[in-house]
Amino acid sequence: MKRLIALLLAVCLCAGLLAGCGGNAPAETDSSLAAAQEAMTLEELKQQTAELTLYTYYVDSDKEIVDYALNEMKKIFPNVTVIPENRTDADGTVLKTRAAVGELSDIFECPSNVLESFATSGDILPLDEAMEEMDFADYVYPTVLENRANSDDKIYAISALSNEPMVFYYNKAVFAQYGLSEPKNYEEFKNVVSTLAENGVIPLALFGQEKWPGLQLYDLACLAGGSQGIQALETGEEKITDDAFVNAANMLAELTQMGLVGKGAFSTNSSQAFEQFRLGQAGMLVNGVWYFGDALEYGEDVGYFTYNPFAAAGQEEEARKHLSGGQMSPGGYAVSATSDNARLATMYMLYFNIERAKAKTILYGAVSALTEDVQPQEPRYESYQQFADSVGEVESYSKYEWSLENAEVKTALEDSVEMLLAGSHSPEDFISSLDQQITAALG
Repeated sequence: MKRLIALLLAVCLCAGLLAGCGGNAPAETDSSLAAAQEAMTLEELKQQTAELTLYTYYVDSDKEIVDYALNEMKKIFPNVTVIPENRTDADGTVLKTRAAVGELSDIFECPSNVLESFATSGDILPLDEAMEEMDFADYVYPTVLENRANSDDKIYAISALSNEPMVFYYNKAVFAQYGLSEPKNYEEFKNVVSTLAENGVIPLALFGQEKWPGLQLYDLACLAGGSQGIQALETGEEKITDDAFVNAANMLAELTQMGLVGKGAFSTNSSQAFEQFRLGQAGMLVNGVWYFGDALEYGEDVGYFTYNPFAAAGQEEEARKHLSGGQMSPGGYAVSATSDNARLATMYMLYFNIERAKAKTILYGAVSALTEDVQPQEPRYESYQQFADSVGEVESYSKYEWSLENAEVKTALEDSVEMLLAGSHSPEDFISSLDQQITAALG
């Protein structure tokens, strides 16, 4: 009996020792590793050996960009191996599931619609101190960092890609045919519109089947008057009855009477509008900066307005510094709070953002928001390069229609601007109706 009891005690003692060595070992090791990394200088951290996982789009051109950036990262973190995992969700549903079971990748693309909940639950790490330590702000233009903070004023996700505002394009051949040049203010713009309309050319190819181009057109006119644009309406910072918004409505109504968008604009889709512009049936087009890339095959015939065409005479230089659309969201790359290499992953992610932005420019000619001069391997056409060289002069970007957070305000603006451009709303009706709707929407 004594021998049996002794044997049982020995077994229990052995099990206890094993539990002490194995059961809690990972947490102890992780804690020690985290403490060791926190004590390292940035240069020491760059020499660490580790394996990190990266959840990101990893197909087609995105794969080429990521691979290029990861290869460049070997020069900065030579002993870090990264395993890319292809992102399979656009709305963060997969991320929510993985967070719930504690399986977030070390580094992952975090869309703005899940960032708030992840920050609140502690699933992701704040980046402010790390960004300051590596001087992230020195690598990018200031506009890249606008609107990045969460509701608690901390940054949890970041990107170094360039803002992508709406651009006013014009067909150089059409303008040359009628002796026109880029307008720098509203009076010059009216001359362009009237000249084209009188000669049977659609002044502006508007793909009105989509709501956003018309609304951004109104936003651009509001910016010319010194407002923050449509985004200020949903926050209540500005009122639709303010001068900038009233004057913008008057300008669009006047241009509509002059034939700005032509007949059938609101049944025209983007492909049809692009074709009208390309063939010279329309003199101008509004679209995002991404259209520079879409127009590569006839890019030498594409120009863009370097000035806001709604600006008052004498206000041209100030108005050109504020562009419509393109304001960054709080989303971007984030780091899991449960990463075994949290500090290393955070620093790696910040540098990876820079290299990814470079790769996108080098490989595909994307506009760069980096303070370092980065040029594409294939030269851009003239106006595309001119725009790329000018982004450092921009002081602010407003929101795109799809970034507005108050659905009621957004819908009211979309519908009212469409009626204004269709000529079925007077400026007075436009302002009065929106004043009532926005007031009701904001409570």
